Amino acid sequence: MEDSYHGAERSLNVQIPGSHPSVATGTKKLKVKIPKGIKEGQKIRLGGQGGAGQIRGDLLLEVKFNRHKHFTVDGKNISLILPITPWLTNAGDSVI
Repeated sequence: MEDSYHGAERSLNVQIPGSHPSVATGTKKLKVKIPKGIKEGQKIRLGGQGGAGQIRGDLLLEVKFNRHKHFTVDGKNISLILPITPWLTNAGDSVI
């Protein structure tokens, strides 16, 4: 979620498919730029990084957010549930 807010660059390893789709011939490391403001469910296109063939296709990555310990995301809304108590905890405390 923070990467979406600030924008970021991350590295990931992808398997290189062999002649049969279920057989990988190795892995390669790719750098991915995460654009500021990207939303969950949107796709990031990496041109020419898809499967091998006569012409290399594009690799599409769908954005998923990891759960955050404090915030939840719903579309353009970010929420925080903050438990508070409306009463005083110690004698002499004042409410601001």
